[in-house]
Amino acid sequence: MTATQLINKDLVQLSDGSSKIINGNDEALQYINNLMEFTLNEFFIEPLEGVDWFGIVEPKDTSRLFIRNEIIKALNNDNRVTNILSVTIDSINNQTRNTEISFKIQMDSGIFLDETLQILPSLKAA
Repeated sequence: MTATQLINKDLVQLSDGSSKIINGNDEALQYINNLMEFTLNEFFIEPLEGVDWFGIVEPKDTSRLFIRNEIIKALNNDNRVTNILSVTIDSINNQTRNTEISFKIQMDSGIFLDETLQILPSLKAA
C-alpha cells in the first residue's frame, strides 16, 4: 500500500509542493503508529480502529496484561498483520497517558516490523 507521509501528524511537502508518498515498511509503520494513537471510536470512517485508551489508562489499577491484550486486539484489526510475535508495554503514565510499547509483527507482505513507539493518544471524546 501507499500513503502520504506524515511527520508529527503533518503532511510532508516536497519542494514542488506535492506530498511525499511512502510505501512498504515506512507505510506499514506509519499506519500501525496511527492505529495505536487513535482512541477507539475516534475516527468516524473506521470507528473500530484504534485502542480503547479511555478504558485502559483512566483506571489507575489497569494491568499491563489487559493493556497488552487491547493493543493486540487493535493490531488484529489490520488485515495485513499476519503474525504478532511480541507486544510489550515498556511504560505507561496514567497522568499524561504517554505509553511506550514495543512490538514485533509480521505483515502479509512478509516484512517484519520490530519497533518501539512512544504513544500519546489524543483522547478526544467520541
